[in-house]
Amino acid sequence: MNIGSYTKPENVILEMDAEDKVGAIRELVDNLVEAERLEEAGELIEAVTAREELCTTGLENGVAIPHPRHGQPHLIDGLAIVCGRKPAGLEFESMDGKPTKLLFLLCAESDTVHLRALARLSRLVKNPQLRKELLEAGDAEAFVEVIRRAEENLE
Repeated sequence: MNIGSYTKPENVILEMDAEDKVGAIRELVDNLVEAERLEEAGELIEAVTAREELCTTGLENGVAIPHPRHGQPHLIDGLAIVCGRKPAGLEFESMDGKPTKLLFLLCAESDTVHLRALARLSRLVKNPQLRKELLEAGDAEAFVEVIRRAEENLE
C-alpha cells in the first residue's frame, strides 16, 4: 500500500475553512465531490460521522484520520484520500485533547484496502518531521511530495 500514489494535489486543502469536526468532515468529503470521485456527499458524511460517534479518529499530535467504519464499494472506486490543513487547529475530540491541524479523510471500496490504508497512514503520521513539513508545505504539490518522500523512507 503506497499512500503517496493515492495522494493528489487536487485533494489537498491547505487552508481549511471548517471551525469544528462536523464542518471539517463536510469540507473534506465535499472535495471528493468537486474532484468527481464521489457523486454526492450526504451518504459518506453520514458514514464518517457515524464512525466518529463510536470513537474519535482524532489522534495525537494534531492529526485526525476521519473515515467510515467499513469499505464503501457503492460510493468509491479504489481508495480516495483527502488531506486538509488547519494551521490554527480545530477541535476534533483528539485523544490528547489538543487541536487538530492535519486531517486525512480515507474512503476505500473494500475493508481490506481501507484497513491497509489506515494502518499505513497511521504509521506515516507518527513521524514528527513529516507533520512539521506538512504544516510548512507552501502548496499542494509540496504537501504531496512530503508524503511521498516520507513513505520512501518508511520502506
